[in-house]
Amino acid sequence: MPSLTTSDLANSRIGGNLEFGWWSGSKSNSAVSNTYSGYGFVTDPYIDMAFTTRKVNKIRVVTSEYSGQIANYELFIYDGSNNLVSNQTGLIPEDSYYKDHLITTALSTQNIARIRCYIRSTKNPQDYARIQEIVPLYEEDMTNYVISVSVNRTRDVHQTSLPIGGNETSSADINFDNTTKKFNVFDTNSEFGKYMKKDLKVEVYSGWRIKKPNDDAINSAELSTFLTANANSSATTLYVNDINIFPSENQAQLDEIYILVQKEYAERLIANLGTKQYSALTHFVSYWAETEYLFTVEPKCFQPAPKVTSAFIKIKLRDKPLVETENPKQLRRFIKAIFANRRKVLTNALKAAGYTETEIKSLNLDPKLRGETLSLAEINALTQKLELGNSAKLELASNPKMGLPTNEQAQD
Repeated sequence: MPSLTTSDLANSRIGGNLEFGWWSGSKSNSAVSNTYSGYGFVTDPYIDMAFTTRKVNKIRVVTSEYSGQIANYELFIYDGSNNLVSNQTGLIPEDSYYKDHLITTALSTQNIARIRCYIRSTKNPQDYARIQEIVPLYEEDMTNYVISVSVNRTRDVHQTSLPIGGNETSSADINFDNTTKKFNVFDTNSEFGKYMKKDLKVEVYSGWRIKKPNDDAINSAELSTFLTANANSSATTLYVNDINIFPSENQAQLDEIYILVQKEYAERLIANLGTKQYSALTHFVSYWAETEYLFTVEPKCFQPAPKVTSAFIKIKLRDKPLVETENPKQLRRFIKAIFANRRKVLTNALKAAGYTETEIKSLNLDPKLRGETLSLAEINALTQKLELGNSAKLELASNPKMGLPTNEQAQD
């Protein structure tokens, strides 16, 4: 347990086991602070935590969920020589009881030994400040070292009509590549070995993942959302472990997608007009995004090596669709009709897709025209023309007298 000092020496619990956390010895004011959110103090209480020098790149401050919940605070973070490494202010979010701080300037020293936290305000008036934990953490993304992962989700097997939950927990087996001896437990110079002896918290992700820095002061360029995943040419669905981390239906929340696919599949996504790779998929993707072929990934890059070559591509979502249409479903149907029978002339392809003779004639198509030679803009123009024809029919059907000659015109 780290050694603790505090400005509230009158607090008798500071010398105990801190089972219920640290409480300030003084209460916050009854009036709202002019400087901070919530209610400030006459003299700001603090807690000073010293511990064995260690690598730290994240600090989590945990307060109470209600009584004693702090609002504003300030952290002073020191290395083993008592040099100030980082000074950060924090505000516990309204819907939370903790906040994480990234120590970006400490990444080069990795040598933290002391943290002092000043409490500036509480969320409730006339309340003692309460801190459950100040946790120095060292967090690393180990993806590049993982050889294999297996997750076992265990539950009790029982027969009962009562909603009794199991008492087993899930487990995971992770094999790391130790070729460079980074994980040697008994080697004091090993980069990660010494941490393998401790209690570790491991989060295993598969499929799509979004990870954003929690620190408000971090460079805004690092706050971009990135999704990465592997997919093959037959994949139609990409699974997300937690729907809460996936962007909402608002397109603006997602800018770019980088994805590894089979080379032939990538060629269909970026195909040019008139090529054999040009397909319905090309149109569906280009409607919402711009695609770019970044590089080829040979089979030898994988173990075991697959029988196909892969490609890494970039999909950049547009702010608005490439073409404007009032009926996207009609546009999609028209595109599918074209490429379902791409070897046929367009009139025959549309007929095979269920379009009526009247609809096809209204388009005034060249009898020799093939749909696969049309750009998305040209296809959209045809569907809009089709829509206008259908709208006229609906108007005529709703008003049977429309278009009929008057009695005077009939007599003439």
